[in-house]
Amino acid sequence: MVFSLFLLILLFSSLSSASLLDQVHRIDEPVPVCDRSNSNNSHIYCNSTLLMAVNYHELYNDSKTFVDMPMKNDPDYVLEKFNEEFSNISVEAINRTKLQQFVDTYFSPPGSEMLPCTPEDWNPQPAKLMSIVDPQLREWALKLNAIWRSLCKKIDPAIENSSSRYLLIYLPHNFIMPGGRFREFYYWDAYWIIKVTFTWVFDQ
Repeated sequence: MVFSLFLLILLFSSLSSASLLDQVHRIDEPVPVCDRSNSNNSHIYCNSTLLMAVNYHELYNDSKTFVDMPMKNDPDYVLEKFNEEFSNISVEAINRTKLQQFVDTYFSPPGSEMLPCTPEDWNPQPAKLMSIVDPQLREWALKLNAIWRSLCKKIDPAIENSSSRYLLIYLPHNFIMPGGRFREFYYWDAYWIIKVTFTWVFDQ
């Protein structure tokens, strides 16, 4: 193992720094993480005065809350209405109450585009859990098993035809969300959920 590591270090040290730099992809202009070239609502959720105002006035305890709130109208219309009311006012001078009223008027509650679902193979009383002898431990395990139903979500099909109002990408199938402040799906979480689920299924 040590000898293999030594050979690897020797190999890299034999490469000139110039040859390594030649392999690096050079970018003359910075590529925005989120702008109109790669998002149809970046001017609301990514780099807008509205977003700055919401965060500055701390409308929500969690900065993720606002970006999880779907728009009730198309983004250009929402931005137009925001500019009509607040365009000549600095972010600091915006009235917090009026800003909250604006958000409540043009945005839906966070996660409202998610619909509940129940996993097709979910069993409220799996044999393995029912075999637990200790009644308190068995009750705890069954309550834990019931959480699958609250974590199972599907995206409202309406998103497919009005994607600019949402940050989520429409998926036609059910999925398991991480829970807590994370209302959307994540590949890494999905990997471990699937891994544990398969372990559970084949260990029945």
